[in-house]
Amino acid sequence: MKEKKREVKITPRERKLLEYISAGYNDNEIAELVDISYYTVRTTFARLLGKSGTVSRPHLVAWAYKEGILK
Repeated sequence: MKEKKREVKITPRERKLLEYISAGYNDNEIAELVDISYYTVRTTFARLLGKSGTVSRPHLVAWAYKEGILK
């Protein structure tokens, strides 16, 4: 039986953070670039891990490319 692909909804802020994460920025740098708090970056990152089912930054970035979220 073929596994059904789950569609994941990514917000514009989550997409922007994914772009910065994939470029190698750390949480403090992302917070400054997006003009949000460090804790908001961490919360958004945790939410992305949950949505993607990944456990680390490299896995999250690989997932985002595989899903076509990042190009």
